[in-house]
This record gives sequence, structure tokens and C-alpha cells, in this order.
Amino acid sequence: MSISHFTSFLSGILGFFGYFIAVYRIRYQTSPSRKSVSQLKYYGYITFLYTTLAAVVGLLVAYYAEGAASHKLIKYLPINLSFITLILCIFSLNRSFNAQFHLEKWFKIFILSISSISILGVIATIGIILNYSLQFFAKVNFFDFLFGLTWNPTMADKDLSHAFGIMPLLFGTFYISAIAIGFAAPIAINAAIYLSEYSGKKVRNLLKPAVEMLAAIPSIVYGYLGLIYISPVIKIIGETIHLSATTENTLSTGLLIGMMMIPMIMSLSDDVIRSIPKDLRFSALALGLTKHETIKNVIIPAAKPGILAVIILAISRAVGETMIVIMCAGLNSEIKVNPFQAVSTFTAQITNLLIGDDAFDSPKTLSAFALALILIIFTMTLNLIANKIVKHYKEKYGYNF
Repeated sequence: MSISHFTSFLSGILGFFGYFIAVYRIRYQTSPSRKSVSQLKYYGYITFLYTTLAAVVGLLVAYYAEGAASHKLIKYLPINLSFITLILCIFSLNRSFNAQFHLEKWFKIFILSISSISILGVIATIGIILNYSLQFFAKVNFFDFLFGLTWNPTMADKDLSHAFGIMPLLFGTFYISAIAIGFAAPIAINAAIYLSEYSGKKVRNLLKPAVEMLAAIPSIVYGYLGLIYISPVIKIIGETIHLSATTENTLSTGLLIGMMMIPMIMSLSDDVIRSIPKDLRFSALALGLTKHETIKNVIIPAAKPGILAVIILAISRAVGETMIVIMCAGLNSEIKVNPFQAVSTFTAQITNLLIGDDAFDSPKTLSAFALALILIIFTMTLNLIANKIVKHYKEKYGYNF
């Protein structure tokens, strides 16, 4: 441990003691008849905050100046700044100072800084992807890329115009997503209806956490189970009905992604259905409708916009899935309607393109960024549509999904 690190540790201890010193001083300050504006603990928090910030600033200065200067003043800068700050805080704080309000301002600054880092991270990521995508489109025609029917990056050295057509990948992505949603949505929505409208409190308290735990299972686990058990069975079924079938096939991939999405759709749909005002239920029952009729004619129509938004979000989740696709669908980038044969998706090809040893500025590698850009635009569009639907019906009916 360097001297500057040790002094930073001492500064933390100094800030800890500063808390108690500030509280003690404010409590026994002169003019006892004058009531303090804030609770005593907030004066201690302010002292600890400023003392710690001074130590952090001193540590940063000492770290960057360590190579250029070895003077003891630099090495002991954290403890020196902390001590000076502590003295200033102790002698400047008084009962008229609104420590709680001051601390809340610092908390808002902290939250804003954290939020800004997240936003800047997203902007930087999109900017990097956009930059490399533009480099790719400088070499490959955009319309050939968008409407081409052949995806074969190995042909890039011979014919760029016929090497990077994304239509097979677009077809594969939507095909797998359609199978996944078609399998998951009916099961998940009916399960959500049971959970919210029919199940007792004990059953709900048991099933709801269990379903949410299933949503935390990594996708690679589903991919492994599919590769070992489900894909071979699907192949046998395809051969039984006299269709060309391979172990890597579209149907097993879609079913596995659907299985993975069931917990998410079920949990969110349950929240949507339970958010419907109870007055609608009571009014329908008062008019003589049975529970089944109430659910069919009142609850489901009212919850339909929220459920639709959930399904749209699930589609964007399916579109972005990678591990299951790589393990169970393969990398065969051809347009094949037969669900017992293999197709490929955007995410699978992005992974495949970036694990090679090609030059980073080659069209083959840059095409991964172009695919990522299309994928980002598509998923962002889906999310915006979902948010628009929720916002529209929130304003129309006056309740939150």
C-alpha cells in the first residue's frame, strides 16, 4: 500500500470521527434556545461528505502527480485536504444552516451524474456502431445490403454486391421470432389470467416468485437442453412426416426461445391484468355476468393494449437472442420455409463475424456493425411502439399498465 493510499484510509477514518464531532458541536453550540434547522445527524453527514470528497480529490491529485513529483506534500495530500476540510466544516456549520436541504442537493447531483453516465454510455455505443457502419456502407451499396438475397461474407473478396444481402437473416430472425411468440403468448397469457383471476392467495404467492425465478435462467441452459434433447426429437418428427430435417432447425429454436419468454410474458401480463380497476369487475358482476364472461368481455379487452405492449417487448427480446440460435439453429443463411431446416439470424451472424481473425477494417468485420445498427433500429422501433400504445391507453382510460 502506497503512502497516498494509506493517507486516504486515514482520511476516511477522519471523516467518520468528523461526523460525531459535528453532531456534538451543533448540539452543544452556544445559543441553546435557538433550534437547529435540520436534524443533528445531517450536520454529521455533511461533514463526512465534504471530508471524504476532499480525500478523493487529494488521492486523485496524488495519483496523477506521483510520477512527476515525490514531494511529501503530494503523498500526504489526501489527509491534509481532509483535515483542512474537517476544520472548516466544524467551525462554519451552525444551527441556522439547512444541512438536510444541502445534502439533498448533493444527492440530486449524484443521481444526475449516474444517469448521465448511463445515457452517455448508450450514446457512445450507438455512435461507435454508426461510425463503423458508415465505413461499411462506403464499401458496400446500402440497397444491395438491405435487399440482397444472398448472405455469404466469404465472397467479399470476389463480389461485394452479392456477399452482404440481409434478406435471409431478416427472414430467419422473423421466422424464429414468430414461432417463439406463437408458442409462448397463448400459454403465458392464459397462465396470467389464471394467476390473476382464479388462483388463491397461497397459490399465487407460490407461483409468482417461481415464475420470476424461471426468467433468470441463462439462455445458454435452454440452448444446451435444446441441442441435446429437443432438436433431435424435432428432427425425428420431421423425418416421420417425410420432410427434409436437420438437427439444427428453426422449429426447435423458436420453441426454446418461446419457452424462455413464457415467464416474462406471464409475469408482465399478470401485472397488466391486475392493474385493471376493480370497479370494472364489480360493475360487470353486478350486471349479472359470470366470472368467465367478465374476464372475456371486460377484463381482457381492457387489458389488451397492455398485453399487446408486453408481446411487442417479447418480440424485441426474441429478436436479440443469440446463444439459443447459435446452438440450435446454426449459421445457414438461406431462406428456407421448412421449419425442420436451419436458418440464421442477425445476432448469430454478428457473433460469427466478430470471432474470426479478419482485419478490423475489412468488409466482413465491418458488416457486423451494420447488422448491429439494423438490429438496434428495429428493437428501438418496437420499444417505441410499445411505449406509445401504453401511453395512449393510459391517457384514454386513466389507469396504468
